[in-house]
Amino acid sequence: MVGETEVSVAPGERLLVAGESGSGKSTLVARHRGLWPWGGGSVNFHPDRRMFMLPQKPYVPSGTLRRAVAYPGSADSWNEEQLGKLCTRSGSITSRRRSRKMRRGTRRSPARQKQRLAFARLLLHNPDIVVLDEATSALDEKSQDK
Repeated sequence: MVGETEVSVAPGERLLVAGESGSGKSTLVARHRGLWPWGGGSVNFHPDRRMFMLPQKPYVPSGTLRRAVAYPGSADSWNEEQLGKLCTRSGSITSRRRSRKMRRGTRRSPARQKQRLAFARLLLHNPDIVVLDEATSALDEKSQDK
């Protein structure tokens, strides 16, 4: 049995959990999100803080690109220009293709596009706490650096 450890992270600080493949890093993330019911321990956040998670395989809802970028928020909460700037900034889509796809449905993206889309969401929602779980694994080195 592993002993209990208390870690405190102040605003502006970063925490990196690293380890060998299979050591439980993703399970730790799933546990604190309530997705893994086994085991013990707890992860507590200030109740006024907004947390956003970028997993290795982000969820992309069906429908328009606008809806996919705004998720889990409502697509109507932001205008096309705001969403478009973030898509371009994250490298998820170019401005010319964006205006066309914002208005019509979009097909499922490959893993690389999904991860870029997830970063556009992160920029849009501007959370207080960000949890990255291999969120750049499908990106090339240049995109990871960006």
